Amino acid sequence: MNERLRLKFRCPKCQQLCGLFQRACPHCDFVFSVRALWRLAVGRLRAATALQCPSCRQGALPFGTQACPTCGVIPTFQNAVRAACAPYCLRVENYFKAVPARTKWLAQWCCLVFSAALLWWMLGKVERDTGGHWFGPALLSVIHMAAIGFLTVWLMPRRLLFAISRRAPGKVKLALTLNVFSGMLLLQLIITAWWERTSILATIFVVLWLAAWLLNHLVLPEAWLTYGALFGFSEPYDAASPQGRSARFD
Repeated sequence: MNERLRLKFRCPKCQQLCGLFQRACPHCDFVFSVRALWRLAVGRLRAATALQCPSCRQGALPFGTQACPTCGVIPTFQNAVRAACAPYCLRVENYFKAVPARTKWLAQWCCLVFSAALLWWMLGKVERDTGGHWFGPALLSVIHMAAIGFLTVWLMPRRLLFAISRRAPGKVKLALTLNVFSGMLLLQLIITAWWERTSILATIFVVLWLAAWLLNHLVLPEAWLTYGALFGFSEPYDAASPQGRSARFD
C-alpha cells in the first residue's frame, strides 16, 4: 500500500510530479478530470496549429479564429495562398514590365511559330497513328471536349479568362488557339490508344448530362405539381426562373 502511495506521475499541464491518487495538481491546481483533460488537449491542439496572419504577419492565429485581431483579415486558405504568392507575382509582374518591347515581340512570334509547328506535327502524328481511321476518335472527342470545357469554365478563375481575352495580343491569342487544336489532336491519340476506357468515360459524361436534363425538365416539374396538389401551391414550375439561384454560383 505504501508503495502505491509513493507512485507519482507528471501533471499534464505543469509537468510537475503529483501523487497517483490526488484529485488536483498541488502546484498549478489543475483538476484531473476528463473535461479538464479534454480542454487542455484542445487548447494545445489550437496552439500547435496556430498560423501567422497571412496579411499583417503579426502574432499567431489559433485554429478556428474567425478574423485576425490586428488587421481583421479572415484567415482563409485563399487569403493565405494569395498572401504567400503575392511577392512572387509582384516580382514576375515587375520582370515583364522591365522586358523591352522588342523582346516581347520576338517572344510572341516565337510562341506563335512553335504553336503552328506543333499543330502541323500533331496532324501528321494523328494521320500516321490512326491509319486514316480518325473519324471515330474525332466524334468521340466531342464529348470529352465538352466535359473539359465545362471543367475549364467551372474551375479556371474568371479573372484569368477575362485577362487573356481583353489584354493578350492577337499573336498570343492565335498561339493559344493553335495549342487548343493541338490538345484536341492529342486527345484523339489518347482515344485511339485507349478506345474502351475513353468510350466508357464518354458514356459516363452522356449519362450525367441526360440525368441532369431529366432532373430539370421532368422530375422537378412533376415534384412541383405534386407539391401543389398536396399543399395548394398552384404556381407553374419554370425551369428558367432563378428559384434561389444566383448567377455568380449557378
